[in-house]
Amino acid sequence: MDDPRWHIVMGQHQQLRPGEHYHWDNAPRQGDGLILKLVQRGSLPVIIEGQAAQVAAGEAWHFRHGETSSYGFRQGAPEGLELSWISLAGAGLQEHWNWLSQRRGRQPGCAMEGAWMNALNALIDAHLADPHRRDQGPQLLQLIMAYAQAQSSNRQQRLSPLQRALLRLREEPLGVSDISGLARAAGVSREHLSRSFQLAYGEAPARWLMRSRLEHARRLLLIGAQSVAEIAHLCGFSSAAVLARALRQHYGKGPRALREG
Repeated sequence: MDDPRWHIVMGQHQQLRPGEHYHWDNAPRQGDGLILKLVQRGSLPVIIEGQAAQVAAGEAWHFRHGETSSYGFRQGAPEGLELSWISLAGAGLQEHWNWLSQRRGRQPGCAMEGAWMNALNALIDAHLADPHRRDQGPQLLQLIMAYAQAQSSNRQQRLSPLQRALLRLREEPLGVSDISGLARAAGVSREHLSRSFQLAYGEAPARWLMRSRLEHARRLLLIGAQSVAEIAHLCGFSSAAVLARALRQHYGKGPRALREG
């Protein structure tokens, strides 16, 4: 039986010399894992759904096998290149990743802070020292959420205040506790923000926030790294009992049944 915990299947630091061949097409490759790659030095061309881009040093991007994307140099690298990457697996990981991608879209490369790069390198080093480790689920969750947040920040820099407020409400439901305050920061009324959100996404903000928090709570239950009380706190519920009641109303199952699948 596959291990349900989030874990690193493979991880590696790579160095390519100028002229060395390095090209991968993901469409024919098989496997359910998700891959995060970081360019440490140099620049790497990528193609995602027909769109070409360059991932520069200090930028990361993600992909999975079987998707329409490719990366690398068909004629050999024109300069030295250093990469760090991990391939991930575990119960609920694909669903969690799809949820993040739907909220934040897909960018070919995302600039990452030094702390994130250090965390990725530390996870790879720990995996190389012990490839059978299965206790890194919480660190992997933090790494993925920080990566998704960086993607969102890069995207929001190009938006108007109202667009940023709508996007934050849509993409960061766990971080929004005051819709009125969010509206004031955008320079609009709460009613205007609510109408704009309803027109853009077809759902009232309050209903969206509750559904999103419950979906995230269910994903965290599947990961199994935290207690119900901790998950309740992370997802904006006042107690484990309040979360359990909301889960039963929405899914017809309590935390234990959802965690057991």
